[in-house]
Order: sequence, then structure tokens, then C-alpha cells
Amino acid sequence: MMIHISTTENRIAQFAALFEPYKDGYVYYGDRWLGGLPLSAKEHDHYIAHFTKVLRTGDRVTFGWVICAAIGLIVAEEGFHRQTENWQRALLFLLPFPWLIWTWWRSKHIVLAEIGRRTPVTPPRTMEEGVMSRVAAFPMALPVMMMAVGAVLLVQQWRYGVAASDTTGDALGVGIITFGAWILWVKRQFR
Repeated sequence: MMIHISTTENRIAQFAALFEPYKDGYVYYGDRWLGGLPLSAKEHDHYIAHFTKVLRTGDRVTFGWVICAAIGLIVAEEGFHRQTENWQRALLFLLPFPWLIWTWWRSKHIVLAEIGRRTPVTPPRTMEEGVMSRVAAFPMALPVMMMAVGAVLLVQQWRYGVAASDTTGDALGVGIITFGAWILWVKRQFR
């Protein structure tokens, strides 16, 4: 059995956590200092669909770019016997990232740009409420994987007899397990 944690699905869930049901629609908490901005269920669905489309397009662009860059490097090095430096290879693979980051930022902030002048109908979320709603949106596989990795780390420490001498490894394993357990607790409390 393989546990897969999709980065795209996680980002969509994190974006959806910025909305809360309110009366017959939703409120949007896109800014820490601004209260919940009202929007209809239709607008909510539109913004979620738009954000999802932008992320999936970014995934396809990134995948296509990596394939084209790899083919280009193979052709350049094998076909033309041209050696490329490591920095040139890294630059070639990183070229689309400024566009991706700008597109992702714009897709998240388009809601605030379009409805930001509306009068807030709820007070701003506290820092704790904002963090907890975002943590609760993490996929269930994340805390389970964290606790498993922490447990494997501790077992390996004890198995090879370095648990007593390597307190950093012990602390890291316990910390990972504790953080994973905290995420599980938040998911149960704030869902």
C-alpha cells in the first residue's frame, strides 16, 4: 500500500480553508486583519474551480517543461557533444518557477482583488483560528506519515544502539511524532 500526498490537492484544501459557510453563502478570510467578506455559494464554487484550474495548469506546465528541458539537455550533450555546466542545467530546470509562483500568488489573491471592497460581515479570525483551519485542511496521510517516519527514526536509533548517545536523533524522532499527533488532534477538533 502506498500513501500519496498530492501537493496540488493539499494546496486546494488550504485555499478552501480560507472560506467558511455563512448563512446561505460563504465568507472569505483572505487577510488576517480583514473580517469575513461575504460571497455567494456560486462565487465560492467559481473561485475554488479557478484556483484548481490554475494549479493543475501549473502542474502540466511544470511537467512539460521538465520533459522538454531533459530532452534538450540530452540532445545538447549527446547529439552536439556540448558539455553543460551544473549551473546551466539547474537554471534550465528552474526557468519556469518565477512564472509559476506569480501565477499561484495571483490565483490566490484574485478573490481579495474582486471582493475586497465589500463590507466584512464577521470579525477577523484570530491567529489561532486561521492556523487551526489551515492545519485541519491537511490530508490525513500527512500526520500518519510523520508519525511513521518519527517511529522508524527512533527504532533505528535504538536498534543500532545510538539512542543514548545521539540525543539529537531522539529529539527529532519524538518531535516528528509529536507534531504529527498534534496535526491529528487539530483535525479532530476543528473539522
